[in-house]
Formats: sequence, structure tokens, C-alpha cells
Amino acid sequence: MVVKKTAASLLSMLVLASLGSVIHADPAVQGGAPDTAVQPAPAPTPAPASPTAPAGLLLGLKFKKGEVFVYRMTTTLSGSMTQGGRVIPMNSSTSMVMDQTVKSVRPDGAARLVVSMGNTVMTVQGRTIPMNAQIKGMLTGNSMVMDTHGSIVTMDVNSSNPMASMFSSSSGSGFLSGYAFPDGAVNIGDTWTKPYSIPAMGLNATNTYSLANSWVQNGKQFVAIHSSASGNISMQPNSQSQMAMSMSGPITTTSDIILDNTNGVVRQVKGSSNTQMSVTMTMPSQQGGPGTPQTMTNNMTTSTTLQLVRVEQH
Repeated sequence: MVVKKTAASLLSMLVLASLGSVIHADPAVQGGAPDTAVQPAPAPTPAPASPTAPAGLLLGLKFKKGEVFVYRMTTTLSGSMTQGGRVIPMNSSTSMVMDQTVKSVRPDGAARLVVSMGNTVMTVQGRTIPMNAQIKGMLTGNSMVMDTHGSIVTMDVNSSNPMASMFSSSSGSGFLSGYAFPDGAVNIGDTWTKPYSIPAMGLNATNTYSLANSWVQNGKQFVAIHSSASGNISMQPNSQSQMAMSMSGPITTTSDIILDNTNGVVRQVKGSSNTQMSVTMTMPSQQGGPGTPQTMTNNMTTSTTLQLVRVEQH
């Protein structure tokens, strides 16, 4: 049972941490209700593709020191895990409020972002699980430096998070978050690619993006971007950990993004990912010696939506 819960938690955390790290809100939206009653602001409605859409769009993010972006993030995970010939259904859902604070902005426009999460409600196999102090600690104190193209320059993950070493070594555009912006101007229908890697998980992938649409609403220019990516995870056991674990298998993702290109902020991301993993774990025995390896396979689909709630100025 410990092995099953740990493996599922690690996969869930991989999805949540990657998807939740790089979303930015609309500075035009201010105020809001307390976190316990927050309702996401409605996302802009894409207009039909127009043959007169402006050509040569420069896409990117814009950061302002002291802004705190508040989001509602919902995630559902469904699939199955097979161990010893037994198929175990795996279903969970998570809802949380995420705060993202712009601590500083560099001359080149890149910013240090500090992320904290709270008001988390998690349901696993139909049972609500409370967020204890250990989980709360893992979800706070994480930060990164992100450039105006959406690429991660550096990432500092709370050391209490078991995925810290993995994500601290990651680089490139957001693999599971699904966006990064091109260096030059693009037109509707244009595509571009960006690499992504998590060396500790043996993951090297390429994201493919396309500019699907552009429209003007309330005096702002919005764009819709679609992305897809695929790769293979090949994670080897950590010799310094008491729990030896290896993980391997393919992962594929897609996402759709709405960007306020006037203010340089992402308003909404809807993403989906699928993993087909083989996981082998060896827990220490009760006598202190090496335990017996246990292997399981899983097929998991995760859907996540992040949407702006409000923006505060600190």
C-alpha cells in the first residue's frame, strides 16, 4: 500500500509542479473575494479567425515588481495501476489557490517569482484528504527566474519537496505547462519549437507550438496558442536516498493558452497529459536491511485548468 500511494503521489506532484509554475494573470483585474470564496475571472472569448489579423506579432511576458497573481487551479487524474496482476483504479481531483509574487525584475525583463499554494482540497478514490503541515510545507517557498519568453532560467524548489532535486535541475520552456514564446514575430498558422529537460528524470523533450488565433477584446489584443510535446522519462535510483526508485515510460501533453498580448500575461491554460510508466521501488526492510523490489505499471491521464482570479499589488 505504501508503494502504491508513493508512486501515485510522485506522478501527481510531477504534473502539478510543472503545470503550476509559470502562469501569469491580467494586471487589469484588481480586488476580489477572500480565498475561500474565490471565483476565477472569465477568460476572454476567442473570436473567429480573421484574415485581417495583424501580421508579425511579437509575443512575450511582462513583469512588474510587487504584483501578486492569484489563480484557481483544478486538476483531475484518472487511470489505473497494475501490480502483481491486479488492476487498481486510480482517480483523484485537486483544487487549490495559487499565489505568485514578482519579487524582482532584471534589466532584461526576466523576473524572480515566488510561488505558494493554499486552500487545497484533494479527493482520492472518492475520499477527501486533508492538507497536513508536511504537504503545506512542500507547496510553499518555491521560486524561479523566468524570462520574457516563458523559459525557466533557474528554479529553486523547497528542500522538503521530494521532487526538489528533479525540478531544480530543469531547464527550458514549460513542458507540462505548455507554453513558451518565440524570439521573433509570428503570424497566425506559424509554428515554433522549444526544448525542455529534467536531467534527474532523464527527460529531454521538444515542445511544438502554433499560433492559432488573434483577436481584440476590450481594447486588448489576445492570442490563442496550441502546444504539444512528447518525451520519455528514464529516472534511475538515487544512491543517497533510503528508498530506491526507478521510473520509465513515455509522456505526452497538449495545452491551449490564451495570452493577453497587450499586457504580456497569460490568462488561461487548459492542459492534458498522459503517462504510461513502469515504476520499481525498494523500501528498507523493518530489520534495516535492503527490501524486496516491487514493480508496478500505470496508465494515467491528467487534466489541469489554471485561470486568473485576481491581481494584488504589494
